[in-house]
Amino acid sequence: MQKNNFNFLRLLFALFVVITHGYPLSAASTGDYLNQLTAGQVSFSTIGLAGFFIISGYCVYQSLDRSANITTYYWKRVLRIFPALFVVLFLTVMLGPFVYDHGIQSYLTNETVWTYLPSNMTLFHPQGMIEGIFTNSVYNPTINGSLWSLLYEFAFYIFLSALFFVNKKSRILVTLIVLCVLITGSLVFKKELGPMAFILEADLVFEFAPYFFFGSFLAMLMAGRVKYKNAILTCSIFVLFLFTYAGAFDVVKYFTLPPIIVWIGLGANRYLVSFIDKVGDASYGIYIYSFPVQQTLMHYFDLGTAELILSSVIISCIAGYLSWHWVEKRFLRYKEFLTRLEKKPVS
Repeated sequence: MQKNNFNFLRLLFALFVVITHGYPLSAASTGDYLNQLTAGQVSFSTIGLAGFFIISGYCVYQSLDRSANITTYYWKRVLRIFPALFVVLFLTVMLGPFVYDHGIQSYLTNETVWTYLPSNMTLFHPQGMIEGIFTNSVYNPTINGSLWSLLYEFAFYIFLSALFFVNKKSRILVTLIVLCVLITGSLVFKKELGPMAFILEADLVFEFAPYFFFGSFLAMLMAGRVKYKNAILTCSIFVLFLFTYAGAFDVVKYFTLPPIIVWIGLGANRYLVSFIDKVGDASYGIYIYSFPVQQTLMHYFDLGTAELILSSVIISCIAGYLSWHWVEKRFLRYKEFLTRLEKKPVS
C-alpha cells in the first residue's frame, strides 16, 4: 500500500474537533483561538470536519472504483463505521449509571436507555440524550454531539454509489455537474435551504457535500499525477489566506481546501508515516469518544477550558488507540470477505 499523510491528517483533524468542542462544553465565552483570529469565520472544527469529508470523498471513491460490485462497496463502508460505533454506544449505555441522576433501578426502567443504542445505530434516527444524564451540563444534555456527522457521511456514501451506474468515462462530468449544483446552493441559497429537512438537513448537505464530492473529483482526476500540483497547492494556500484575511473565507473554501488537503495528504513525510504506523489510525475513535469524555469530565470536575481540552485530548487519544487496535482494525480484516466468498469455487 502506498504511504501517505492521510491518516496523520485525520488524526490532526480529530484533535481539532476536540479543541473546538472544549470551548462550549466548558461554557467559554468565546470560540476557539482560530475562531477568534478569523473574526468568527473559521474554527478548528471547521477545518477538521472539512478535512474529514475531503479525505473521505477521495478515499471512498477509490474504494468504489476498486469494488467489484455495489454490495462489496457497502460492505466495506459498514465495516468502517458501525463496529466502532456499536462499541461506543454500548459503553455509553453500560457506563451511563455513573453519570445518571437517579438510582440503578430507575436507570433500568428508563425507556430512553434502551432506545439509545438501536436508534443511533440506524444513523437516520439519532437519539442525542438519555433522560437523567448530563441534565446539569453547562452545554446541554447531549451525550455525544459528534455522531450527527456520521449520518451525513453515510448519506454521501449512498449518493456516491450512484456512480456505479455511470460509465467511467462520464463520471468526471457527472461529478463536476453535481459539484456546481452543490457549491451554488451553498453559496447562493444557504438561507433558503436552512429550514428544509427530510431526514437530512438541506443546509448541512450543501455545507459538507461539496467537500466530499470535491475529494472524489480529485480522486477521479488522479490528483497525484496532476502536473504543476505544487504550483496549484501554493496558489490555493495563498488565495485561502488572502480571502480569509479579507473576511471572505466562505467564498473560496470549496475551491482551496480540497486541493490543499489532498495534495498534502498525498505526500509521505517519513516521520509522520512512521508515527502513524506505530500508533495506528486512532482518528475515528478519538472523534466518537471525545464528546462524552468531555461531558463526563465536566460532570465530575467542572474544569476550565484549557484543563478540559488537555485532559480530554489525552483520554480520547487512549480511547482512539484502543478502538483502532481492539475493534476497527480487527473488523477491517474482513473487507475482502465478500470478494473471497464470490471467488470460492462451488463444490
